[in-house]
Order: sequence, then C-alpha cells, then structure tokens
Amino acid sequence: MNALSYPLLAEWRSALKQVIASKEARVLVISGNGRGFCAGLDLTGSREGLNPEDRNEPLRDYFLPVFSLLLLGEKLAAETAADWGLIWKCVADEQLVPEVEAMAKKFATGPTMAYGLMRRLVQKAPENSYKQQLDLEMEYQTFVRASDDATEARKAFADKRPPVFTGR
Repeated sequence: MNALSYPLLAEWRSALKQVIASKEARVLVISGNGRGFCAGLDLTGSREGLNPEDRNEPLRDYFLPVFSLLLLGEKLAAETAADWGLIWKCVADEQLVPEVEAMAKKFATGPTMAYGLMRRLVQKAPENSYKQQLDLEMEYQTFVRASDDATEARKAFADKRPPVFTGR
C-alpha cells in the first residue's frame, strides 16, 4: 500500500531536485495509488541508493505534533488529521482529482516567488525572535515589491484583469 523504500526515497529526492531547478515548473502534485497515499517506510527494503549525508535535515522537519500516534500506532481518520492540523484538507474520493487540479491551477497561476518567500518566513519563525521575524518580513516585502510579479499585479489591477505571474 504505497510503502516508501530507500531507493524510492533517493529517486524521489533526485526528481524533486530536478523540479526545483526547473524554470518552467510552477507547481508539483504528488499522489499515491490505491486507498492510501503512503503507508510509511518500507521496513523490509534495503538501504541501497540512500546517501547518509542526505539525511542531515533537522528532526523538527519530520516531527509529528501528535506523540500518541507514535506511541500507540493507532489509525487516524483523515477528518481527525485535518482537525488536528496534520493535513490541510480532507475531501471525498470522488472530489479528489478535481480538487487537486483546481488547487494546482491556483498555485501555478499565482505569485510563486511570493509563495516561496512566505514558506521561508514560516520555516524561520520558530528560531527567530519577534524582531528578527519582522525584519525578515520587511526584507522579503522589499524584494517582492521590486519584482516583475509585483509590477504585473499593479498593472493588472489598474487594467481590471487577472494578473499573469512569471515567478520573477
């Protein structure tokens, strides 16, 4: 049921690096087949293909805020995961593909540079002081205001049309 093997994780990391380096990619949709997105790590798989140096990410990036799940191994309903903030949204199976397509289109046509900077702000918040966070936000806003996307947004607003963002 969609278990992650170490070779698959290495392949996935390589593919993600290619997408990140791409100038054309504006959104990435990752999906699984069957009734579950991912069953977790394939504990029977080998460690071939995984570089130990690639595993230097901080543990906080992978920490689940619900410790009882780790201790008890109980199943968690998608609706509960959404209520707890572990997932963003829960939709019925028949709504999944149309929902993902609509969301992907919204992200792809949006201001992707600003989205990336917002993500960095959220990632930095736990380690920054209040003042550091405000300073970083001011720095990012100054950067974004000078971007082609900001110019396009102002122009589109004046022309009463949807903006066409380029991520620059």
